[in-house]
Amino acid sequence: NEKDLDQTIVYPTPAKSGSKINFKITEGLTKQNKSFSLINSTGQEAQLLSFNWDGTKFESNPLNVEPGMYYLIINNVSHKIIVFE
Repeated sequence: NEKDLDQTIVYPTPAKSGSKINFKITEGLTKQNKSFSLINSTGQEAQLLSFNWDGTKFESNPLNVEPGMYYLIINNVSHKIIVFE
């Protein structure tokens, strides 16, 4: 259901470099490990994030990017993530 995907909650934002990104969804993704690209403001892939399902949410490997604004795209829905030092 596209409406449910629009309600995906991505956190924390802002995030500190080295943080793990989490997201919860109500429907739309199977509850198995996933990978999504973190895209920088020029449209390039900054990091491939691997997400593991822990039973309640997806949690990524630690962020390894420079401070700035990034986008995490989950099923064609973009989520802005601000990263600071």
